[in-house]
Amino acid sequence: MEYDVSITMPIYKNAASLRRCLDSILAQDYQGTYEVILAVDDSGDGSLQIAEEYCAKYPDKFILHHPPYRMGVSGARKEAQALARGKYIYAADGDDELKENCLSTLVGTLEKYDADLVNCSFYLAKKSRKGALLYPFRRPRKIYNTAQAVSAFLMDATFRGFLWTKLYKAELLKKSPQISMPGQGVIFEDVAFVASLLSHCKKVVNIPTPLYYYYKDNPDSEVTKIRKDRALRHLAVFAVIRLFFQIQQQPDSIKAFRKKAYRMKWSLDFDLGKDKKGGLTKAEAKAILAAFKKVVGKDDLDVKGEIYEPYVEGAII
Repeated sequence: MEYDVSITMPIYKNAASLRRCLDSILAQDYQGTYEVILAVDDSGDGSLQIAEEYCAKYPDKFILHHPPYRMGVSGARKEAQALARGKYIYAADGDDELKENCLSTLVGTLEKYDADLVNCSFYLAKKSRKGALLYPFRRPRKIYNTAQAVSAFLMDATFRGFLWTKLYKAELLKKSPQISMPGQGVIFEDVAFVASLLSHCKKVVNIPTPLYYYYKDNPDSEVTKIRKDRALRHLAVFAVIRLFFQIQQQPDSIKAFRKKAYRMKWSLDFDLGKDKKGGLTKAEAKAILAAFKKVVGKDDLDVKGEIYEPYVEGAII
């Protein structure tokens, strides 16, 4: 059976919020067909049992993918995409919640403009929808070509790297190469993937409509928990994006990348501040900043021997 939309969802330590997320999907006003692929890494907190419950109760909607090995967020997303049977792909996180008109608005916009990908805005929430804040950096509806979309994405303001603000044609996944960050404990993997995805888009539409509730209150989230490799992981994502554009021989994308170096530096400085609380030393921070200068420099990038090399090996597939 083929579906109009496939929703991919990596699940790990989401027991507290998973029902809220799955119920929001069931409450969609979308009239087309959709499947939800629940890619579960069993954390022992009850997430797997909740996923099994919904798959048993709604077998026409939910599909369980629970291999006997640990996938990690990036791996779970990739394996769920490989199982997808929809014409369009959408991604959701088990921590969050979809607005009732999320799918209908995204699909309707994509089809209206015959675009490859559509990006929307979102809400920032804690505990519930009540009191959720509208993400402030929004712009009127706009249509981008490839270079414009990449540039807007690298600015990381209106057009963020989050996958859950995007619906895209499944056929894009058949185009090569793609970026999939390897390893466990990966963060910002969606940013890297979106960069490669946009490089294969001829037309992208951005709309200011908020369609997703992004919850920032999960202490087990890889992004929110205290760690000391946040900046290094982000640097690895920047590096693999630059390397990807080189391999693709996209001079306009490389130019846009270098022009947005200041924006990436803001993110890296923020990460370094977070990492210091996790034990990052001044010497380690200095090494990260030195490597960043090479990533955004004029010369072609060679990742061999760089401090982030273990995190990017095999990322471009």
